Amino acid sequence: MITLQVALFGALRQFSSEASIPLQCPPQATVGEVRQAILAYAQAHWPASALALIAVSAFASEQAVLREDQGIPENLQLALLPPVSGG
Repeated sequence: MITLQVALFGALRQFSSEASIPLQCPPQATVGEVRQAILAYAQAHWPASALALIAVSAFASEQAVLREDQGIPENLQLALLPPVSGG
């Protein structure tokens, strides 16, 4: 297992006192597998409203938004970006 740092942004920041959370994942994990790991973490530590927000949030590396089937970045850092709206 490797430890991946997932930075939290927007509305997700209200659920944690830290700007990022560490997640244990297999070395060859995909973004979809990371999403499942963070959902399990959220279910244990955050209110139920966080689960719906995570389900529609995007994961990004330092360079791009990532698809569910992509592998995790080599630097082991991801950003979790909730949807935004505004005018």
